[in-house]
Amino acid sequence: MYFSFGYCQVGQMMKIIEVLGMPPRLLLEKSRRWHVFFERTVDRTYVPKAACQQPGSRRLSEILGVNTGGPRGRRLHESGHTPMDYSIFLEFVLRMLTFDPARRISPAAALGHRFFRRSNSNPVPSGANVLQSGQCDSVSNAPGVFYLKSTN
Repeated sequence: MYFSFGYCQVGQMMKIIEVLGMPPRLLLEKSRRWHVFFERTVDRTYVPKAACQQPGSRRLSEILGVNTGGPRGRRLHESGHTPMDYSIFLEFVLRMLTFDPARRISPAAALGHRFFRRSNSNPVPSGANVLQSGQCDSVSNAPGVFYLKSTN
């Protein structure tokens, strides 16, 4: 199961709602564009304009494959892909996807999140290339490890 977004803004919003649930009412009331995505009912609640699965019906933990070795089990039994590794990643992603900007993780706090901390199980290999703008080599499969593998 993949976390695929729709092909337009409305489709993207509906996919987000399926996973994260409805945005808080107060946040929608502050938005200048709520009417693009939602209808306001007589009792001042909001409903999605487009069809989507029940809000909050898809679990990000299932999409990421937290307990199955990654999406569709593709990384099962690989180093750096334990349920604990994916749980840390899940917590990190959920903090970034928090609707309320006041409660969302800041960029500085995100960089200090434990997801990015190296451990003995995922050390940076000697001779690893430094990523430069425009380069695209083989990237590590370990969650939270973004160095390039040595191509020498």
